[in-house]
Amino acid sequence: MRQCDGQRLQCLILVRDDFWLAISRFLEELETPLVQGRNCAMADLFDPPHARKVLDAFGVAFGKVGWDSVPTNPPADPRNPSQAGRDGVPTYNKFLDQSITALSEEGKIISVRLALFAEMVKSKPWTPQTLQAIGGVEGVGVTFLEETFAASNAPMAYRAHQVAVRGVLKALLPELGTDIKGHQVSRDVLLQASGYTPRPRDFESLLHILDRDLRLITPVDVEGEWGREGEGAKDETRLSVSPSPPPPLSPSSSYQLAHDYLVPSIRAWLTKKQKETWRGRAALRLEERSAQWHRTRERRHFPSLLEFTSIVCGVASRKQTVEQQRMLRAATRHHAVRWGSLLVLIVAVVFGIERHLAERQRVADEKTTETRINVLSNATADGVPFAIEPLIALRELAIPKLRTRMHDTSANWRERSHAAFALANLGDTPSSDAIVTTILDAVPTAANDEAKNMVV
Repeated sequence: MRQCDGQRLQCLILVRDDFWLAISRFLEELETPLVQGRNCAMADLFDPPHARKVLDAFGVAFGKVGWDSVPTNPPADPRNPSQAGRDGVPTYNKFLDQSITALSEEGKIISVRLALFAEMVKSKPWTPQTLQAIGGVEGVGVTFLEETFAASNAPMAYRAHQVAVRGVLKALLPELGTDIKGHQVSRDVLLQASGYTPRPRDFESLLHILDRDLRLITPVDVEGEWGREGEGAKDETRLSVSPSPPPPLSPSSSYQLAHDYLVPSIRAWLTKKQKETWRGRAALRLEERSAQWHRTRERRHFPSLLEFTSIVCGVASRKQTVEQQRMLRAATRHHAVRWGSLLVLIVAVVFGIERHLAERQRVADEKTTETRINVLSNATADGVPFAIEPLIALRELAIPKLRTRMHDTSANWRERSHAAFALANLGDTPSSDAIVTTILDAVPTAANDEAKNMVV
């Protein structure tokens, strides 16, 4: 490159602005100062008309022009397919217009995003119905990730890394509430997130897929060093597959997502995959609640008791971050105080209600017992057995009252003897002597029909 004089020999270097410091130091080694407008220039974003032409060129290259028409006489211009919508505008042209409108941000389109979009939809019909089916431009990324790593027809080399891919992409995502890609993660952290710690060769293959093949992640230029030894800046619009994995990177190297616009798509895809299981839904709820709580430290952001239970049962502590564990400890204290106090209050209320009901039942039983004893006292000789039978269920309350009635000297022989008959039938052993004495005392004055009760 030192031999490039700009006339007989020229060299063109394309570099992403992330590596501006690195390319500046590289050119210093070449003793070639950068002069804006002379030997360096900024490649600006595309305006909508130019972006449409580029996307149209992709469509022609991919054979998408006129895909839905089977005319007897094919049109000479492939950009004007014979089959059009009701308004006369070809569906292909509608696809271009709607895609450019969706890709545009403040009247500009990122060139790499345009190329990546074309790559993602190259296997689908370029019609408005396709955009609608995949959820517009925003849904292209989710559909691309699903078809690349999880679909049944996805390449086996990619599908085998599905779980590891999700772990790596999740580690690279910024925290909830921001869609800025600048979240740099070291290679060692990504190795742990992938679950490939005992399988370093698989991890190298995974990085090769995400970086070289799909351009989803990129090495970070740390302190002006090259992201990869022996390789300068890379052209991100080139989506080629290298024949073999690159040499391992330095353990100190770091990665980040390649573009900001990948963040929503990756987050949506990871969320979709996690929602397929209850453990995944619990992990999502933990991430959401933890992010909310750490921003405000307000108790209203704690998970509810049901959510807290599902998180504790569904998310292992080893998979929780330090921030999440801190939030869960605070939530545990909050729920312990809140629900513990409520439980104590409930127990106290239930105990009080039980005591109140028991007291009311006791008073009612006392009255019932007194009434049945009075019925027994006034019963005829034939009715004594029938008057005694209802007292069996109230034995504990009836025996003390019957003893009092039996020993009441002011009562007549009928009342005392009937009380003795009842105590004998209720099995009041401690009063057996008094029962016999009372019955014997009543023999001289008792009526003849009372004899059968005395025998009983």
